[in-house]
Amino acid sequence: MKNKRFNAVQPTCLHLGSAGELLQWLRAYVDTLFPENGIEYWSGNEYAEGPFVIKEAEVLADIGAVHHVACYAHCGSSEGYIIELQLQIRVAGMRRLCYAKAFGAYDDCWAIARACSDALESIFHYGEAPMIVEIAALVPRIPNQKAQFALAGPVQIAMQGDSVTVMDGSCVLDSVTFPNDGGNYQALAYADDWQFVLESRGIPVKRSQVRFLTAPDLAGYVISDRGVEGCTGFYVLPPGGYEKDDRDYLGYFPLARDALSAARSHLAEVQNASQQAA
Repeated sequence: MKNKRFNAVQPTCLHLGSAGELLQWLRAYVDTLFPENGIEYWSGNEYAEGPFVIKEAEVLADIGAVHHVACYAHCGSSEGYIIELQLQIRVAGMRRLCYAKAFGAYDDCWAIARACSDALESIFHYGEAPMIVEIAALVPRIPNQKAQFALAGPVQIAMQGDSVTVMDGSCVLDSVTFPNDGGNYQALAYADDWQFVLESRGIPVKRSQVRFLTAPDLAGYVISDRGVEGCTGFYVLPPGGYEKDDRDYLGYFPLARDALSAARSHLAEVQNASQQAA
């Protein structure tokens, strides 16, 4: 499902679990898309009663089929705005899922409502949830500052066919492969979401098509062409090395097998040195 606010999606059971679980996910989703959202609090109808509200403990799989979602913003009773998220149930009419009290601009509140509508439609109609929430959770944050990431950048987002690798210096933040049909398109969508998450926090991003070599016994080793145009071989960077310092690399190897062999030889030397020191 392609739309303006998120790209990559994955199968989900959020529409089958409790309303409270979905509310927690929505809060993280809004914080990801709108770091400065002006929301004072969210409510899961804890003080409301009656057939037209959904309580947090209710199981969404039991409330009936969702015909459509209705998300909108309106003025609060005294100040600020209310962002309403409601579900039109085929057998029970309109029921409120939750709402948020916000002090942002009116247009910003409507943008949040539309973003929630996109996500809820994807979840209830397609059984797919945006992956952008999981992406944001992978980024290290400044303690007690949920909206600020502990990254200076530039962060490299490297694509290789159906794979995406995200690196901050020599630290691998994420590495994922989409092996199913259409994996190349899923990888592109995933990389686009990574770029949005980082750039929305002012972190510079460098996109590249980089070839990587991976092996299960070489965790921490970065074996790639470094994104050098026309490069047909591989450079080997051991764990702890700085990607921008040529001196930290083990060297350049024209063939993949030679690069892997060099990494394994280096690993064996490190392990032997560690055993002798012990």
